[in-house]
Amino acid sequence: MNTSAEMKTPPLNIRIKAEQRNLIEQAAQATDKTVSDFVRDAALQHAQDALLDRTHLLLDERGMARVHPSA
Repeated sequence: MNTSAEMKTPPLNIRIKAEQRNLIEQAAQATDKTVSDFVRDAALQHAQDALLDRTHLLLDERGMARVHPSA
């Protein structure tokens, strides 16, 4: 049987300045989230955006013609 400790994922620790922590705490409170949930959600969204920026390319017709001249 899994215990609560076995089910938890390893923590992610970061060092931030007091002002940065205060800002994050205020934003978490404003969005009715815990600090952990707020930071996790923001980090995951930023990670997805960073990867999408490198894997998806949006082109208009002119851009598409430059990439695929025969299209």
